[in-house]
Amino acid sequence: MSKVSNLQRDYLAEIYHLGQIESNNSSGFVSSADLGQRLFASQSTVNRVIERLRDEGLIEHQRYVGVQLTERGRQEALASLRRQAIVETFLVSAMGFGWHEVYEEARRMRHHVSEVVLTRMWEIAGRPARSPFGEWIDGTGPEDHTEILLRDAPIAQDYRIARVLTRQPDRLAYLAALELKPDTQLHLLHKAPFNGPIQIHLERDYRIIGHELAKILTVSPVE
Repeated sequence: MSKVSNLQRDYLAEIYHLGQIESNNSSGFVSSADLGQRLFASQSTVNRVIERLRDEGLIEHQRYVGVQLTERGRQEALASLRRQAIVETFLVSAMGFGWHEVYEEARRMRHHVSEVVLTRMWEIAGRPARSPFGEWIDGTGPEDHTEILLRDAPIAQDYRIARVLTRQPDRLAYLAALELKPDTQLHLLHKAPFNGPIQIHLERDYRIIGHELAKILTVSPVE
């Protein structure tokens, strides 16, 4: 079993990100085309790396379906994303970046920070449990926690926003303007039929949000 390279870790992290975080896809399968687009890589390069990851036992590859992480691949991906989550948190909490500015920076930095520096960054950021996007820093993934998409949540209940599934800067800036960030508590008042608008109540204000926006927020019940 050879050592996993940083390039391979990038692929594993993006497979996990696309399959389990952004799409909230329980199957975890990701197409090679989506992977290439995300990593700005040609199809031939993607195919070559996928073949190597499969040979190393890090992914499963089903033709015409896509790729999925094995348990070993999942652990490697979570380790890489843990590093990224700490860097994102440090950039927002200690350096004053907006949460819509840090994703690409953290991707570039995550392999080049030692564990000692990473620990100090986490301490300076206040030892948080989660990243600005709600991802857990303890090395667990969303499948290890109780949360559902806001669009699927039953009405007339209180929830706390758990995670934000998008990393698109314009959407993140819009969510921030609506005060819809992880740990925000809300009461789900009404959901219109046929994927219509959703009405929620925050601490002081009411919000009406669209079905598409409710697909990129996960929530946990407030007990």
